Amino acid sequence: MVRYSRGQTKANVKKSRIALEQAQLDYEQSQLTVRQTVVQAYRDVVSAYNAYKVAQVKENAYSKSFNAYNIQYQYGTITTVELLQQQNNYLNALNSYIQIKYSLVMKRKILDIYMGKKITL
Repeated sequence: MVRYSRGQTKANVKKSRIALEQAQLDYEQSQLTVRQTVVQAYRDVVSAYNAYKVAQVKENAYSKSFNAYNIQYQYGTITTVELLQQQNNYLNALNSYIQIKYSLVMKRKILDIYMGKKITL
């Protein structure tokens, strides 16, 4: 006895093919999203590294400047206010340097996670 499904089997096969194509497209989209995320994480690391190098130079310059002001203060050529202003500038540069340094470390660790590397401190 032959049963007719009124085209239901053919429609089910077509739905299954469409579902398979959709799953393949979803997979490809996921791959692209992951790739974009990794590329953005890499760019973040590069940007953070450049900011770190700039902050390092700035901190070093303010440190030397503060040391020069400190010597001038010891010889009495500048006032306490001028020394404190320079000390404040140095501390701001140092604070910025430390924040940028640890931001770089964090962004690097995030990239390592995306790259499948084991995390070490």
